[in-house]
Amino acid sequence: MIDTMVQHSFHPTSFVSEVEVFAGSLVGRDGAQTKRQRESSKGMKDKHDRDVTYTVQCILQGEEEDSSKAEALERSMACLYVGVHERRTRPRFGRLVSFIWVAAAVCLKEVEKFVNA
Repeated sequence: MIDTMVQHSFHPTSFVSEVEVFAGSLVGRDGAQTKRQRESSKGMKDKHDRDVTYTVQCILQGEEEDSSKAEALERSMACLYVGVHERRTRPRFGRLVSFIWVAAAVCLKEVEKFVNA
C-alpha cells in the first residue's frame, strides 16, 4: 500500500491517500481529474487489485495449497483480529486501515460459507 501511495504521488513530500489507492481514483484539487491523473489512476488501480488479490489468496490458502475451509476461516479471523488490535502508525502515512477492510471482507465471506455448508 505504501509503495503504491509513494509511486503514484505527483509530489515528493505529499503522497496519494490510502482512500485514493483503495478506491482506485486520484482526485484533483478542484475535484476533476487531469489526463495525467486518469492515466496514473488506471495503473494504480491495477497494481492495487493485484496486491489485494494476492493478499486474499494468502489469507485463504496460507502456505499450504491443500488447507481446509475451516483453516481459511481461522486465518481470516486471525488477520482481522491483528488488523483491528495492532495500533501501528507509520510516520508520514498514519495508521493504514485498508488491510482491515480486506480482512473483514474475507472473514465475512468465509463465515457465510461456513454457515451455509
